[in-house]
Amino acid sequence: MRPVPLLSLQLVARTVASPLGRRLAPGVVAGVVLLTWLWVALPIADLRRAASGTDPMTAATIGLLLLVAQALVLGPRLGGVLLGPGLAWLRRQPLGGGPWSLALAPWLLLPALPCAMVALMWPWPGSLALLGCWAALGALLLLPAAAGLRGIVPGAASACGAWGLLWLASSGPSGLVVAILLAWGALLAGSGRLYLWLAARPGGVALGLPGRPRSPMGALLRRDLLALLRRAPGSLVAALLLPLAPLALLWAFRASAQLSEPGLLLAARVLLALGTPTVLVVLGRLVDLLGARFDAPREPASPGLRVASLALLAAGVHAPALALALVLLRPPLVGALGLALLSVAMVSGMVVVIGWSGGRRARPANVGTFLAWTTVVVAMACAPWPVGTLTSLAAACGGLAVVRWRLAMLRRRKT
Repeated sequence: MRPVPLLSLQLVARTVASPLGRRLAPGVVAGVVLLTWLWVALPIADLRRAASGTDPMTAATIGLLLLVAQALVLGPRLGGVLLGPGLAWLRRQPLGGGPWSLALAPWLLLPALPCAMVALMWPWPGSLALLGCWAALGALLLLPAAAGLRGIVPGAASACGAWGLLWLASSGPSGLVVAILLAWGALLAGSGRLYLWLAARPGGVALGLPGRPRSPMGALLRRDLLALLRRAPGSLVAALLLPLAPLALLWAFRASAQLSEPGLLLAARVLLALGTPTVLVVLGRLVDLLGARFDAPREPASPGLRVASLALLAAGVHAPALALALVLLRPPLVGALGLALLSVAMVSGMVVVIGWSGGRRARPANVGTFLAWTTVVVAMACAPWPVGTLTSLAAACGGLAVVRWRLAMLRRRKT
């Protein structure tokens, strides 16, 4: 007879591998591409000097922000696989927390690796060990995020413990060794018990919005927000919080004074772009939830209003990241206007991708197309003033016009 841990690992692999790959592969690939972009676009020697100059508290706070943001993005997509009905039959078997920990650890570590790669910016060779610590802690934080609202209390406790271990890992070589041992011990011994505890608790809460809409635009926005609040609250929270996490690096760069003003402006552009796929994910979730109601042919709202409501929703979710970048960077008026118009161009790219997928009846959002758009608009924004700014604005207006034409054409075909 096979050992129980091996049996549970094989059973979970058969049930989890395919749906987990479909749900997480685009996000993991996007994270790796954008982190590689950051690695190439910014001077690594300056980054390492800036990271080595941070105190343990600052380093621990930056690491925790990144790991929590990653958990909030990927956790809801994990929950439908790990905590859904597909593994209910296996949870009813007499398997303890140890076998579950060994079975789940590989599936939790894989999506946690892209964010943990940020630890490589710390000085060598300790950065490799720090990457291992971040990966284990990031994998642990994925479970409470996957449980939604029922995971708030264990998630907060796990975040506090993770901050303590990250502080210990940044305090010196001996602290790093102890932090790695504790992080991996918690993953291999506690993840299974935490998973079974979360799976045994029912969740769910009814959320609403006050007031009534007074216009077709308000009705569209209200419907979209209610769909996200009631059926994907974790994705909405993640889209609001994750874009703030990369900007913690901008704070560290400015505090260490290792980058010049042009370098800080370039870092702000790239770090803003790092958070935008999260907003695209939540809009793609909206397409999944609404289905044929995303842009019904007989809706009173015109295609232009549908595009405008999507743009307002995407801009509202992206606005906190832009505001934080402006507060941290404090650029002159020209630089602030350039960042604002870059955000407008990225928001229009989200609307183009989501409008295209929604108009085709809930096709998955094309993350690769959006990454290509973001790369182009960031490159245009780096051109001298005012060429780059005006080009970004023209690209944004052109993209919105194209997706409005597309939705109008699809409505004529449906009627």
